[in-house]
Amino acid sequence: MNFEEKLFKTAQQFIKSKRPEGLGGAVTMYSKNGNIYISVINASSALCIETGAILGAHKN
Repeated sequence: MNFEEKLFKTAQQFIKSKRPEGLGGAVTMYSKNGNIYISVINASSALCIETGAILGAHKN
């Protein structure tokens, strides 16, 4: 499995675990050292879906 497939599977599993009814969106990012960061849609914050993953990567 290449890293694109791994990112897709990770996002898919995360959405299924958090939103079993099937509604939701998530983004995953892969870092050079192999970490995967996940971010979900948050309409109340009015931020892009990628913001949470970018901030998580920056924090680490």
